[in-house]
Amino acid sequence: MSGKSKRKAPPSRIKYENSHPTVSCRVSKELYDRLTKSKEVDGKSFADILKIGLGIAEQDDKKLVEAKQKGYDEGYDEGHKDGLEEHGVHE
Repeated sequence: MSGKSKRKAPPSRIKYENSHPTVSCRVSKELYDRLTKSKEVDGKSFADILKIGLGIAEQDDKKLVEAKQKGYDEGYDEGHKDGLEEHGVHE
């Protein structure tokens, strides 16, 4: 043995670890790969993915955000066009 004692953690670290416990589990390689890919693509942490799964946080899927924006833009353009035609207003 080296004779060195284990360093005592500062009180702030102890408080943080008590209020933020570690969660650990084993998963299959396939599930791990899916989690890792989701983490990279969506830019989310494993904790964020867990929160989405529990329904605590909403999934801010890039494809969903893009689809919403596309629908808004197309609806806006169509409404604007209809308004111009109906009221005879031109830009």
